[in-house]
Amino acid sequence: MMGSMIKRSRQLFRALLCNLDSTDIVFIEEYLDPIEKKLFYNMDVSVQKHCVNVARTVQNICRGQDLGTGRLIKAALLHDIGKTRGSFSLTHRVLYVICYRFIPKFVSHIGEIKDSQPLKYGWFNRLQYAFYVHLNHERLGAELARMAGLNQDVIFYIQNHHNLSMAAQSRELAILYKADEMN
Repeated sequence: MMGSMIKRSRQLFRALLCNLDSTDIVFIEEYLDPIEKKLFYNMDVSVQKHCVNVARTVQNICRGQDLGTGRLIKAALLHDIGKTRGSFSLTHRVLYVICYRFIPKFVSHIGEIKDSQPLKYGWFNRLQYAFYVHLNHERLGAELARMAGLNQDVIFYIQNHHNLSMAAQSRELAILYKADEMN
């Protein structure tokens, strides 16, 4: 539990202080085409920085291995694009993590909305939608990637980047899963 709290605290401070530097921009330019960059830059800066960190970790893990590293780095840069849907602020993410840690059934209950359900206004409704997005960002991201015409492998990695059982069956997905957990 203490290790998880330290990891989450580190993530919070990174999110508060993050920005993309010139080396990050060059890295993004190297791996993403214009359509993919549009998806990437629709994410909040803190999520973008997280994705760059995950992609760099993937790159380090893959050094010297015979893998489709470029596709995997692209997937790492785009793995959280589902978080672009709706209002998903840093405050929402912090509340989600705290609630999920202590009352996970509450999070699941709040985050239960149907895709066709009209959005309502107000603080609680924005929080509810943020929880929904967080709980479903893999599927939402895969839909965005599919609509953008991305490679099927990249879509698969985006859709399953939190799926431990699928990661056990795919060496590449296992690398993305590990890199995401490390960041």
